[in-house]
Amino acid sequence: MRTQVVLDDDKMTVAYTADLTSLADKAKAMSSAGDVGTKDMKLAMEVHDFHVYAYMNKRGITYDQFWQDPQHLKNLLNDPDNADFRIWKGRV
Repeated sequence: MRTQVVLDDDKMTVAYTADLTSLADKAKAMSSAGDVGTKDMKLAMEVHDFHVYAYMNKRGITYDQFWQDPQHLKNLLNDPDNADFRIWKGRV
């Protein structure tokens, strides 16, 4: 992940960028190979910090709020925008 900080007068902008191609490729390979976990515990997605931060920014929540409410993780895992990172394709 790359972080860019831009200072303009009294305003600071922070931008994060990441190339997650290899992570998406890994998820696709695992899914194709059937490496989706067990009957009782599915491996739903390869999650990078970038996914969590993007979700938090989109929803306007803090890191603590994300982890304290299990619905946030479910929403992240079921988000169609993250389909390339899904391993087990079922609904969480």
